[in-house]
Parts: sequence; structure tokens; C-alpha cells
Amino acid sequence: MTYLSLPHRLYSLSLATATLLLTFLSPISLSPNLSLSLSTQVQAQTSEDQLSAAQQLLEEGIDLYQQGQMQEALNRLEEASNLFQQVEAPAEETITLTQIGLIYEHRQQHEDALNVYEQALNLAKTLNDPYQEAIILDYMGSVYSNLEQYSQALDLHQKSLALFREVDNRRSEGIVLGNIGKVYFAQDQNEQAIDSLEAALSIYQDLDENILEGEVLYYLGLSHQNLKDYTQALDFHEQALDIFNDENIPELQALALYNMGTIYSQQGKEQMAQASYQDALTIFEELGNEQGIAAIRYQMETLEQ
Repeated sequence: MTYLSLPHRLYSLSLATATLLLTFLSPISLSPNLSLSLSTQVQAQTSEDQLSAAQQLLEEGIDLYQQGQMQEALNRLEEASNLFQQVEAPAEETITLTQIGLIYEHRQQHEDALNVYEQALNLAKTLNDPYQEAIILDYMGSVYSNLEQYSQALDLHQKSLALFREVDNRRSEGIVLGNIGKVYFAQDQNEQAIDSLEAALSIYQDLDENILEGEVLYYLGLSHQNLKDYTQALDFHEQALDIFNDENIPELQALALYNMGTIYSQQGKEQMAQASYQDALTIFEELGNEQGIAAIRYQMETLEQ
């Protein structure tokens, strides 16, 4: 069976961390000691200016990343990282390095991503920041998963999960449980995948995280499909489709419809399969998604033979 992939990174944990941390940053104040030398005052002012400039670069880098302008984002973030290092701001440097890692990961520069994440992880450990450490571990797990090094990926995700539970962050716990489920799914360990995905689903439903709930429902549908539990699989894909319709995310709507068409085909319901495939094809054509168009046309031609 041909699977279509979900869009890269439906969420970005460290963006929220960066925004939150920047809120708490305050200018460096001069000592009230009247004997403070002029050179020391100038040095403090310079550090303050550098910190302010680094913060601005970090914000610009995050904005550019969200807009998909990866090279421009990388340039800003690397400059910010250097400035944070110069003024000895390790917390901000950790966040910036994590953002740089995300860009490398997005560009499939896996070794570069891992190297930067390792730097960020070491800083987070030095700062005794379990929340940021958990974020980085989860991201590293996703890189190893992309490299199909699933044992390493699972180990990193499990460490991340333990830390998120320690700091009682349920949303992030749900994200990692979902990632663990995807690692099991990639290894065709569907029962284990379902256990993790259902745990993530419960958290998302409690928190009203609709898009993340839809992503988990998508993988639950695929896992049940692999087990040939077509009735349950179809139910999960229909639930996912309802969410993607409500949230107006056409690419995910098309993916859900594609999977529904595949299930109908596996059940011998050719007419219903063709209808689902056609609906998905229409969306992919509107989006200009060549991979989706090619996959669906292949399935439709196969049905007609």
C-alpha cells in the first residue's frame, strides 16, 4: 500500500518557549556604585545593545521560519546565536540553536540538525531546564526516525516524555506520545502504535487540540488499516476528515479522503473508492501537489484494470 506523508511539522514547541522567554528579558542595569568606571559602563551598555539586537534577530528568524523562508531565517538565527554567546545568554542561545536545528531538519540536513541539537541540549542541561531539554530530545528523536534509526528515536522520545511528565506539560506529553506512536507505526508494530496514539488522543481531546487530534486520528486509521480492521480504520479517517474540514486544511482533507478510498478499495467497494479518490484528486490538483496527484491517479487506474 502507498502511504502519503503528512506535512512536515504541524507544531513547533520551541516557538512558544522563545516567545515566553523574551517576555521576561529585561535590560541590564548599571550598578549604583559611584566608583564604577566609564569603561565598565560602556561595556555594560554594549552588552545591553548586543542582547537587544540578538533578541530582534531571534524574533525575525522565527518569523521567517514560519513564513517558509529558511535561508533568511537561518542567517538571522546564526547571527543571534553568536551574539547570545558573546553576551553570555545561554538560555536564549539554547532556544536559538533549537530553531536552527529545526531549519536543518526541515532541509533534511540530518547530521547538521543533530549537531546543533546536541549543542542546545548541553546548554539546557547546564541551565537545569528540563522543559527545553525535553523539547530538544523530542526533536532529536524525530531526526533519528527520519533516518530510520528507530531504536535511537524511541529512546530519545521516551526520555522526552519522562521530562514532560515531570514538569506536568500535558500538551507536550501528547505530542511526544504521538511521535512514539509514529515510530512504532513505521516499524509495523501496529498494536504498540495504537496504544501510544490512543493515549495522545485522550490528551488532545481533553485540551481541545483539534488539529493535533486530527493527526493522531490519521495515524490510528493507518494502524488499524495495517491490521485489516477496516471498519475501525474508516471510522478514524472519517473523524480526521471532519476535523480537517472544520479547520479548513485542504491538504489534510485530501490525505484523509485518499486513505478512505484505499480502505474502500481493500473492501472491494470500487465505486465508493473512486468517489473518495476523485474528491482527494480535486483538492490535490487545486493545491498543485504532484506527489498526491500521481499517487491517486495510480490508485484510480489500478481500480479500473
